[in-house]
Amino acid sequence: MSTARRQLAVLYSDISTRTQTIAAEHTWWPCKKGCDSCCKNLAAPPAFTPLEWEVLWEEFTQLPLATQHLVRDRVAQLAPNPTPGPVPTPGAVATTPAQGENPPLNTHPPTTEPRYTCPFLNVESGACLVYASRPAICRTYGFYVQRYEGNWCNQILHEVTHREQLVLWGNQETVDSTLRRLSGLPISIHDYFALKSQ
Repeated sequence: MSTARRQLAVLYSDISTRTQTIAAEHTWWPCKKGCDSCCKNLAAPPAFTPLEWEVLWEEFTQLPLATQHLVRDRVAQLAPNPTPGPVPTPGAVATTPAQGENPPLNTHPPTTEPRYTCPFLNVESGACLVYASRPAICRTYGFYVQRYEGNWCNQILHEVTHREQLVLWGNQETVDSTLRRLSGLPISIHDYFALKSQ
């Protein structure tokens, strides 16, 4: 295993520790197996760093051939004009919170924007077909915040806004900078599948 792969594994482990801690401290947290709202409401087709794709691809090629063909068909059908509909609106963090405080959250009504469904989603079970190798953004969504914006659905936004409980969020900016250092900029799912088809 390369040094970069080992460092990515450490990053994934650190993310898992943070998300599991948040879920354990707040039993109402909605991010559980079978909740696929974020997977069905992507703002754009998936795009991951080359190293994340490399890890994901190894698991993808172990899927049954019929499942691989299904995913490939879904990727090909990711049209420039996705299905319109309500999407989970990110909550905006107005200021950097002081230690021991939740970030102030701006509530926004659901927006009507284009949406995409992740090709790796098992739509029957609501589970991910490559869960063990899913990229960082799939692991951090709902649990991590950037300086001025959180990545979460309206359900999390509602719960956090109405519950007086401290949430020790993960730092998305640190994750993003680590990924850039390890592997560079993201590659779209269209480009990566096209590369693997050559």
